Amino acid sequence: MEIADQVGITSTSESGETFNILSYYFSSIGFVSETGMLGAFLSGRLAKSPDCKLVDPIYPFGLNQSQKKAVDNALGSQLSIIEGPPGTGKTQTILNIIANIVMRGQSVAVVSSNNSATKNVLDKLKKNNVDFIAAYLGSKANKVGFIESQRERPDLNDWMMDPKIEEETRKRLIIMHEQLQTMLEKKIELSKLNRTYSSFITEKGHFLRSVMSKEQKLIILRETDSLVSSDQALDLWLRIEYLEKPSWFSRLIQDFIGFFSTASRGNRLIRELLRIYSEEDLIAHFQSKYYDLKEIELTAAIDKLEVELNEYDFDTKMQEYTNVSLAVFQACLAKRFVGREIEKFDLGDLKQNSQGFIKEYPVVLSTTYSLRGSLSSETMYDYVIIDESSQVDICTGALALSCARNAVIVGDIKQLSHVVDSKAAKMTDAIFYKYNLPLTYLYKNESLLSALIKLFPDAPRTLLKEHYRCHPKIIEFCNQKFYGGELIVMTEARTGRDPLVIYKTVEGNHERSRVNQRQIDVIKNEIIPGQNLSLMDGSLGIITPYRKQTNALQAAFANTNVKADTVDKFQGQENDIVILSTVDNEISEFADNANRLNVAVSRAVDQLIIVVNDTDTLNDTNLGDLVKYAEYNNLSIIKSKTKSIFDYLYKSYAARRKLL
Repeated sequence: MEIADQVGITSTSESGETFNILSYYFSSIGFVSETGMLGAFLSGRLAKSPDCKLVDPIYPFGLNQSQKKAVDNALGSQLSIIEGPPGTGKTQTILNIIANIVMRGQSVAVVSSNNSATKNVLDKLKKNNVDFIAAYLGSKANKVGFIESQRERPDLNDWMMDPKIEEETRKRLIIMHEQLQTMLEKKIELSKLNRTYSSFITEKGHFLRSVMSKEQKLIILRETDSLVSSDQALDLWLRIEYLEKPSWFSRLIQDFIGFFSTASRGNRLIRELLRIYSEEDLIAHFQSKYYDLKEIELTAAIDKLEVELNEYDFDTKMQEYTNVSLAVFQACLAKRFVGREIEKFDLGDLKQNSQGFIKEYPVVLSTTYSLRGSLSSETMYDYVIIDESSQVDICTGALALSCARNAVIVGDIKQLSHVVDSKAAKMTDAIFYKYNLPLTYLYKNESLLSALIKLFPDAPRTLLKEHYRCHPKIIEFCNQKFYGGELIVMTEARTGRDPLVIYKTVEGNHERSRVNQRQIDVIKNEIIPGQNLSLMDGSLGIITPYRKQTNALQAAFANTNVKADTVDKFQGQENDIVILSTVDNEISEFADNANRLNVAVSRAVDQLIIVVNDTDTLNDTNLGDLVKYAEYNNLSIIKSKTKSIFDYLYKSYAARRKLL
């Protein structure tokens, strides 16, 4: 409560009285039940898992393996945590959880720190014609808007399903699901093979260039034409080293014992070849042979899986499963609502008839800040789903938890957290130390997501692994750098654009007070014409770490459809093409923050263009790792030609600074 007093937003009541909204909502909590989520959060102890659990959950909004695991965990646990890296289908997962909660006659609140995330959920429900079960509440304006726009429930008679047909349909879904599970595993295997193949081809190119740089010619040996696997080529390479180590007597004994063995024949072949060729040439030959044979093996494995998936017609079968699941969900809604007249509500009913409201609208959408004020203060939802929870502070997060018995926490600790200014940090620190609280509750350091992960390390925690947004070469940087290679990239190139392009401006001291006009000039005069970018079709977004550079970019691209904003504001959004203006002469800790760079890179669908100053200060930075990644993968690195009449001055100034 004391933290709420310090960080809460103030508002003015109808009578003209000023009050703290957060403190007001906390004061409405009369009793904290040990079995509710707020009680669990404060005590650090979870109650037993929900008693009611569907034997066979359905997935009317589609699924993959990790999404299925996330849904199952959510339905069987008081608290479940879903970590959703960029483009992994968090909204789709949330929709499936909502469907199953509603099907078992329960209520669910869906909240986030902003309206855009919950609006996205409502839009997807609307797309599937089931938005009539949801109420978009929260702020007074939203509540008034909802009450005034109440409409008749759609005719659901066509959704009705005979009980016997419904039972048969559910059995059919189980069979379809089992078949899909097998094919989903093959789909994942294919994705991993494609990723391996892409990395392999890049590495093979580096190998061939390395051989050429040594002015070394690869020898051709008829003796190795019979090799049929890459492992055989590796074995022969290893034998060159093996034959150097044992004494002549040991080799004699080993050859005598294994005279007729394959290993012995390989040893004899290597000895014969070493009489003719140098060890270096033979090693290069077997390495080259390995790459050639491995490429054949990978291609064959990819082709085999593609044939299996095409013969099964995976995409059609998945769509069929989704459609049948949606029909079962719709039948459940029809059974619940057909024959029951819709109840109309006024603003007063939200507080006075909350249970009747939830019966009509079992899904309530709000913000973490406003959920407690959406209906009566006694309302307890069966579930609360908190999206973008890495951006939710522990105070407003606790307020949302106070409204539910069970919680599903969705977010990504590898993306940006909530922002705490120095004033709020100082005030909340004083309260923290006053009560000697555990570090998990330190307001300035912990988001709701990170706090719950630390408080409940044994709670079910699912990483959504399958990625569906970015070009493989774009997201693979994030995958390697931030996610330990755990993401499964399901995308393919959609355009012929270079996926990652680095523009290096002329070296110099171009940034002034977090504005870099040189980078803006490069974007306008080189990047947009050089990359053939449109300013009007909405495909281009320009992002930057700093608000002042954002203001300058917005002014430069006024009267266009280019979206220009800070990286932080772009979290949760995407664009086909994204330009990142890094601004700094020497990359700052703020701009180089790993979470901020992860967000920046993963906003781009088809092409990411980075503008950096050409300086060696990129070494040992996250941004420098991105440049090295581009170099290793033979992606485009362009030296800017945009210059100033003062470039010599700036270059001399920069050189002098290095000496100080």
